[in-house]
Amino acid sequence: MIHDPLQLGVVRFYHGFATAAFGPVAMATIAAFSSKNTGENLSLYSSATIIGRALAPTVGGTAYQAGGYVRVYLIAGIAGILALTFAIRFFHKSKDTENKEAAKVKKYKAENISFFKKLWRLLNYRPLLLVGILEACSYFAYGAFEMVFPLYAKQLYMPTGEIGILLGIQLVGIILFKPLFGRASDQFGRLPMMVTGLLTCSISFFLLALLKSTFAIIPLIFIYGLGFALITASTSALAADVAHEGQLGASLGIMSTLMDVGQTFGPPVIGGISDIYSYSVGIGVLAIIFLIAAIGCIIALINQHKTKQVA
Repeated sequence: MIHDPLQLGVVRFYHGFATAAFGPVAMATIAAFSSKNTGENLSLYSSATIIGRALAPTVGGTAYQAGGYVRVYLIAGIAGILALTFAIRFFHKSKDTENKEAAKVKKYKAENISFFKKLWRLLNYRPLLLVGILEACSYFAYGAFEMVFPLYAKQLYMPTGEIGILLGIQLVGIILFKPLFGRASDQFGRLPMMVTGLLTCSISFFLLALLKSTFAIIPLIFIYGLGFALITASTSALAADVAHEGQLGASLGIMSTLMDVGQTFGPPVIGGISDIYSYSVGIGVLAIIFLIAAIGCIIALINQHKTKQVA
């Protein structure tokens, strides 16, 4: 049905709009139906999305080889319809839930606050903003490292196959351990898990920047994957924890936007630093970013502890 680039651009915009709407709503739905295991359930959802993203290029490439672009988009369309069918089946709301939510919406609308005022209030809500900044820092480093590491490894004469295997192992580690770390954050608190993850990532990046041995790189990449899983297993759940009543979806949407901003700017910024200086310096800068974020998280944890003591 597509015959020119303008039509393709419209379809891509519509797809991006739908994706932007789906993510925060899906996370808000999971958080709303999770009472004591928000971190675990959101982490399971995140791991599922990572699996989908990892499989998509392989499935799409195979479909393209077999039948061109038409088959690729047919498979994507069928997957979307299946997802919609499962969503309608498993997330069908009871009348009680609908009545409760309708009452919440009615109460929220009764405040007579404009959309932009509500948005401004959310953006000025410090706990949510801090969680969003931590998420942005994490994905800034994640996006930058995905771009810089293969080039850095090639400079150390590491075979291309080994580089791919290493990044694959890191991804598998994130997928497997994220739900476990999400459950741990439900039991031991979000901030302690985030501090541990940020410090783990910072130390692994400092060592990656200093050590030039391929034997040292292999365990450090895996350790970084565990650290990243520790951080991201807690951020979404913490955003859900601090969200105001009636603003869960909007809060998670803002956090998701900040995450995308971080992942978008990471590669060009660290790539530019690496071009001017070296790949080691670029990775070292990422280590410093994680360290600063960890210090900020530790300060927040201390303040939280003081508040509990006063209460």
